[in-house]
Amino acid sequence: MRNKVLLVILYLLIGSYLLAQDIPAEQQELIEALLQDLESDGDFDFNTLFETLQYYQTNPLNINTATEEDFRELGLLSDIQIADLLQHREQTGEFLALFELQALDTFSESLIQALLPCFTVKSDVDDYQRSIKAMLQEGKNELFLRWMRVLQEARGYTEDVSETSRFQGDRNKLYLRYKHGYENKLSYGFTAEKDAGETLFKAPNKAGFDFYSAHFYLKDYKDKIKAIALGDYSVTLGQGLLMHTGFGYGKSALVMNIKKSSRKIRPYRSVNEVGFLRGAAATIKLNEQLEATAFASYNGKDGNVILSEDIASGLDDALLGFTSLLISGMHRNENEILDKNAIRQLTMGGNLTYSGKDWRIGLNGVYDSFNQELQRRVSPFNQFYFNGKSNFNASVDYNLNLRNFNLFGETAISKGGGLATLNGMLVSLDRKVDLAVLYRNYMPDYAALNANAFGETVGVRNENGLYFGLVIRPTQNLEWSSYFDTYEHPWLRSQADAPSKGYDWRTKLRYFKKRDFEAYIQLRYEAKEMNSPNNTTATDFLTTRENFQMRLRIAKKVNPMIELRTSFDLGYVQFGSDSERAEGTVLLQDVVFKPLSSPWSFSARYALFDTDGYAIRFYYFENALLNTFSVPAYFDKGSRFYLNVRYKGIQNLMIEARYDQTFWTNRDRIGSGLAEIDGSLRSSVWMQLRYRF
Repeated sequence: MRNKVLLVILYLLIGSYLLAQDIPAEQQELIEALLQDLESDGDFDFNTLFETLQYYQTNPLNINTATEEDFRELGLLSDIQIADLLQHREQTGEFLALFELQALDTFSESLIQALLPCFTVKSDVDDYQRSIKAMLQEGKNELFLRWMRVLQEARGYTEDVSETSRFQGDRNKLYLRYKHGYENKLSYGFTAEKDAGETLFKAPNKAGFDFYSAHFYLKDYKDKIKAIALGDYSVTLGQGLLMHTGFGYGKSALVMNIKKSSRKIRPYRSVNEVGFLRGAAATIKLNEQLEATAFASYNGKDGNVILSEDIASGLDDALLGFTSLLISGMHRNENEILDKNAIRQLTMGGNLTYSGKDWRIGLNGVYDSFNQELQRRVSPFNQFYFNGKSNFNASVDYNLNLRNFNLFGETAISKGGGLATLNGMLVSLDRKVDLAVLYRNYMPDYAALNANAFGETVGVRNENGLYFGLVIRPTQNLEWSSYFDTYEHPWLRSQADAPSKGYDWRTKLRYFKKRDFEAYIQLRYEAKEMNSPNNTTATDFLTTRENFQMRLRIAKKVNPMIELRTSFDLGYVQFGSDSERAEGTVLLQDVVFKPLSSPWSFSARYALFDTDGYAIRFYYFENALLNTFSVPAYFDKGSRFYLNVRYKGIQNLMIEARYDQTFWTNRDRIGSGLAEIDGSLRSSVWMQLRYRF
């Protein structure tokens, strides 16, 4: 395999540029970069990120009237870039065209290309206040129908497993969504989804699909109502030490995007079955300097339940508690169905924000209560984790702008007295140089059930660290970005049976020329202390796991119809100096074909990968159907291929199809457990319809 890779690398590097059918290249790279930095067992909601990007492509922001909060909600801009844009608008007046963004020092050409689908330019006359009735009647409607099926049969569908473990539904995955929206002011709709293996219109889903979600959302209505959400929604308070549901940034190739800054209340439109609130929320402007937010949610949660031996009286009476919350959203067999919505969680909270022209301070509080007691299986590393039925957190957050400095942070306390604090600074040192600094200190006994703040590991606890990020733009076509983060864990953690420390860095040099050519090289290195995998003694000891990856990407638009992109990755993972390195490479080619006068368009990928196992893996964003995405891990030895086809020859209707397959040369079984497939090939087919009216 390595020889084959070397033989074709010179040809493939001649390849050129890909801009995905719907997700710009910069946004694809953001998703890939974020996923590379996650713990393998982490909980991360990429569905919410993707839904946000897709929403703003169909409901673009008017940059002449959008507020600071609106730009933050988009999630692609740092606070320095937002301040630069707002200052330019104040000094020169309304934008006449989107390409005026090139006048902003902090906006690179590639960033502008990523933003163009999400921005629009209109005058103030176009944004006068509409009544709710008018927005309900005059908005746009969208209906999605999607089907997907893995062609190979997994073990969970066969007679080889017990009756309680066998999947009760068929292998089809179904999705239905309706959404009505009026610009960025009002939105309502519903989503229904059935995963493969789940039943449809039969027990236990006699009402049809396994998962339903619905929302109604109104923002910036008249003078007092900043936001109202009914049904399913997300909440962000401060920097996420108390509450941040949905997608949240961490370390990535966008080294300045370390600050959580968006509207406190947002609608939830994702198919992810965890990480959202269900109930009602509102943000009200009390006066020019004071606004208040309140929310309440009562939602079912999947949990590993503890049952008494006698359940004849009913499930609720037999419940003795639960050991953990589940995040897969799968309800395919008796065991998974038993855990579905077995736990009820009440969440209430609020925020009071007092602000001036260049500063803001907020008070936050969140209360959580379960109907059953959380009783974790106690291990040395998790003895400080939350156990019980209720928890309360409070915090103070702040934001201060001083000329070209932006200072921000949050300090929080939990019910048991644990403390957590995060403080950061974004500064424009020069029109070509930006700097980010962030310090965090999370005590081992700090417990917050809805937290999602900047950090090395999942969960805001047991960590302190210092982060530096730097962006330099020496010319209009060249950008260099880097970060360095050092951290330590004062208490034990999963896979580290002693206090531990580590550091990581990333550097990226990027060259781009208009829309025609782009190339970058990115290096990433991490050194983290973990339990030694080669230990044979009775006591675990720590060793340093090194992880290095390099990515080279060369891209060019061949002509108005054909776009290509070539990527090459290599890397290694090593546990201690006395262990053998696990090495790997990936080489892939993407093609997008969009005939100018035809309703048909196509995109495809072919990839070769050769790694020494799952320990050294590479993540790539895949161009999929509209409103869908895939970021699989490439590992072991084999190849991957996909083809997307789109037809838009019928008014208001779009039809899409996709076929993908992965072939491994060193495996005769794929997956594990009930998802195991007998063989070396895994393939799937997709179909989707979108109707706008």
